[in-house]
Amino acid sequence: MGNKLADVIAFIKADNSELKSDMAEAENTIQSSGGRFGSVLQGVGMAVGMGVAGMAVDATGKIQAFTGEAIASASDLNETVSKSSVVFGDNSAAVMAWAQTSATALGQSKQGALDAASGFGNLFVSMGMSTGPASDMSMGLTQLASDLASFNNLDPTVALEKLRAGMLGQSEPLQSLGVNMTAASVTAKALEMGLAATADALTPAMLAQARYAIILDQTKTAQGDFARTSDGLANQQRIADAQWKDMTATIGQALLPVQLALIQSTNQFVQRVLPPLSEFITTRVVPAMEAIGNVIQTVVGPMIDAAMGWFTSLGDT
Repeated sequence: MGNKLADVIAFIKADNSELKSDMAEAENTIQSSGGRFGSVLQGVGMAVGMGVAGMAVDATGKIQAFTGEAIASASDLNETVSKSSVVFGDNSAAVMAWAQTSATALGQSKQGALDAASGFGNLFVSMGMSTGPASDMSMGLTQLASDLASFNNLDPTVALEKLRAGMLGQSEPLQSLGVNMTAASVTAKALEMGLAATADALTPAMLAQARYAIILDQTKTAQGDFARTSDGLANQQRIADAQWKDMTATIGQALLPVQLALIQSTNQFVQRVLPPLSEFITTRVVPAMEAIGNVIQTVVGPMIDAAMGWFTSLGDT
């Protein structure tokens, strides 16, 4: 019995030592794995941190780009509003009110609609037309450009250019829009409208009115097409783009005073610094450079010549 008990105890001890060995090996494995896992976690943390930093830098760049775009849009709109006021005079308020809904009504931003209308208006006024008819025709042609663009699946700016060419008497650009206009038909239309008694009495403004009438007569199928198909993808995209431009310009209006103050401060700083800086360069820097040049010419130059002569003599020897 005693021998058997001793054998059991010896077996347990031996088995226990193996268990301790296995546990030690397991602990080492866990520690090693833990170290590797910690390295993995550290790497993941660094990657996440770098990703967040990159996103922050990218977001900052996009914010700066949008801010610049907003300020530029607001400045462009202000310039166009000013131009429109000068061109249309007493009728500018009506043109401004018309442009307020241009995004949804024309698929053109407020700035784009005003720019197109004032471009036409400036042309008509230069022909001797009064601001009343000039404003009506300008808004009508800008609206027609949106309808023609929608009807013919064109960019509105392309339609505007074709209409502008037509108002100047160029018939070929209008042919792709379904308008067939000749010099003779324009003269006949002007006389039919009673704008003058004879062809010789027709002025550039009268001819422009006749061209406008012909264009309206021959584009009736396209007129109103933008409104009819405003629910379609193409016009919805135009409306979305125009509304985005309007929103960008509105945000830029709030940023303009800050930008203006920065520019004014910069200009004032340059105006104060430039005169003394110019004087310093003229009275100090330029004479110093001239003196250095004289030293090089009178001292260094002869030294170089002497050295070259010595090397030449050495080569001969």
